Amino acid sequence: MPGLSLHVTTLNFLGTRFRPLSLQLPKPLFPIAGVPLVEHHIDQLAQLPGLSEIVLIGSYSSDLFTDFIGRCQQTYRISIKYLQEQQPLGTAGGLIAQREIVVGDYPEAVFVINGDVCGDLPVDEMVARISSLPEDSCLLLTTEATREQSGNFGNVGLFSLKFCQLSRKYMQ
Repeated sequence: MPGLSLHVTTLNFLGTRFRPLSLQLPKPLFPIAGVPLVEHHIDQLAQLPGLSEIVLIGSYSSDLFTDFIGRCQQTYRISIKYLQEQQPLGTAGGLIAQREIVVGDYPEAVFVINGDVCGDLPVDEMVARISSLPEDSCLLLTTEATREQSGNFGNVGLFSLKFCQLSRKYMQ
């Protein structure tokens, strides 16, 4: 995909719904269909032309990811970094705290995804769509949650097509 040079996956989730399993293994490394959850992202992203690096941001100990990252770098032939937060900073907090590292080399484009989303994501189509837009930035959202469920996931408010806020309460 032209223009995409960096991908960031945020791993800022505690895995409370995976307990007691997540007490022994970080949720991003929990096997889904025999493969660690976050590796599903890496597998899909590594196939994107022009992607030069994958950055994982989270508050888990970096020691827990060393072997995993080494294996994935060999398997997928792509640079992978893990940036550890000193404390959990929430969905976008890690991006803000690590912004100088994430955009320090001025990548042409940055693609960010939550690391606990699992599925056959059409990342090539998503990147193609984003690349075709005239704006400098884009936010892709889903409407899969019902109004009752939305309090569990947060809501994004838009004002004049600009990001306004992320709220835990339903917004109209």
